[in-house]
Amino acid sequence: MRLGGLGLALGLVLGLAAPAFPQEKSRVQVALTNRRDFKIPFNINPADRPRYKQIQLVASSDSGGHWEIIDSTTPDRPSFRFKAPRDGEYWFAVRTLDTKNRLSPPDDAEIEPNMKVVVDTVLPIIHLEALPRRGSTVAVRWDLIDDRIDLSSLKLEFQVVGSPEWNSVTLRKPSRISSESWDAGTSEPIRVRMSVLDKAENARSVVVTMADGKPRNRASSDAGDGSDGELPPPRGTFASAEAERTGPSPILSGPPNMPGVGEGRPERTDSSGPVGTYNPFGSSDPAGTRAATTSPAPAASPGAESSNPPILVSNPKFGLKYEVDDAGPNGPAAVELYITTDGGRNWFKRGEDPDRASPFPVDLGGEGTFGLKLVCKSSANQGDLPPTSGEIPQTIVEVDSSGPVVKLDPIRVVGSKALITWHANDPHPAPRSVMISVKPDVPDAPWVPILPAPIENTGQFTCVLPANCPPRLHFRVDVSDSLGNRGSAETIETGAVLVDRSKPKGRITGLDAGLREGTGPSVRPIR
Repeated sequence: MRLGGLGLALGLVLGLAAPAFPQEKSRVQVALTNRRDFKIPFNINPADRPRYKQIQLVASSDSGGHWEIIDSTTPDRPSFRFKAPRDGEYWFAVRTLDTKNRLSPPDDAEIEPNMKVVVDTVLPIIHLEALPRRGSTVAVRWDLIDDRIDLSSLKLEFQVVGSPEWNSVTLRKPSRISSESWDAGTSEPIRVRMSVLDKAENARSVVVTMADGKPRNRASSDAGDGSDGELPPPRGTFASAEAERTGPSPILSGPPNMPGVGEGRPERTDSSGPVGTYNPFGSSDPAGTRAATTSPAPAASPGAESSNPPILVSNPKFGLKYEVDDAGPNGPAAVELYITTDGGRNWFKRGEDPDRASPFPVDLGGEGTFGLKLVCKSSANQGDLPPTSGEIPQTIVEVDSSGPVVKLDPIRVVGSKALITWHANDPHPAPRSVMISVKPDVPDAPWVPILPAPIENTGQFTCVLPANCPPRLHFRVDVSDSLGNRGSAETIETGAVLVDRSKPKGRITGLDAGLREGTGPSVRPIR
């Protein structure tokens, strides 16, 4: 990659993937990166450095239509810094300014790119669904959503709940949409993990937990309390989690190497259901709104029949309610909380309740799935025993403070209708969770909802455009989960939606007597 006969070349560093596209005829290198801020070094012969006083980096975000100077430096500082405002393809070239103030190439010359970079920071989306189990047989199906998915990186694994070992599943043929079944060798509850990369090395991993494959006997499941015997008193049990306490938490922090989050959560998408129409500029037809807000309720998540479902919270700080049996005349001398982030393999003491009275101020430190056990002791150090490796948690808390991942597809305008399609994924979907807004493509214009109330996450909506709508519009889709977390996607990054209702029609108005001979079509009389 040389320019103007100089020993000048561009090269990218900091996590760029190898070129992922076929080389063009001009042999311009095309690279993928999952970073928007990266360094671009260049090489220049040391003997040529005294001839130049400035090196410029020029870039184009519209395939060479427009170029602008992004950064400049001197020959003794051979690198540029580039920060992409959004995902997309960027072309780069280098210009030099010599000591006589001559640019190469000059302003009036056509600029040829030295390198093309595709910035892709969007993680692949994995919709992994567990199918009903039968004995030791396990089956799942999945849907991968990404324009640059790397199917060679697709991995499917499983582990028995409580075991640290993950076992690989051989895929018959890795594909975007498929299913797989295998013999797990046990009917015990298992966890299934799927992971994949895209060609920019964005990684996604999701885990679903599947109940055991044993035949269900509802009559026997209600008999007895299932107790394995009681430990010496006093004994603590959880009641529920309540809202976060105000003020600093007195809880002790865990050891430095304690994991802060779980391994990931299953993602799913709802992309079916009826298509609704609604006029965002004041339609008086409420029937269209009612049609748009009708769809089936989302399906239950895998493992929903578990007898110990997780407690879902949107904040890692909350008050945990508990009770202490046989607490003694002065109450328990100590109330301790232990947590695990790997299903009970390793346990850590997270802290003590300072007043030894419910609720317990808890700070789990971040998102993830956490197993909890309460340990209460008397002044004589009698009571619960600390958990040991492999012990099942008393309860499970899942912290989800992230909004849904929303991807907006290019919006199609056909006649008076705009077709809006999107993909919204979250492990805890909520009914009627989607709001759509619109605004004209003018500075500081406010977003205006086009729906009187949220609709179901059907993945598509048809918006009827009135005759007086602006010629350029922006759309935004907001999606909330069951915990109130919100995610959104809008057309601000990809460009305004053009509303063009013109229907060109040609008509002949006469002949031009001044038209020079031979410059137009031949005219011959019709016989």
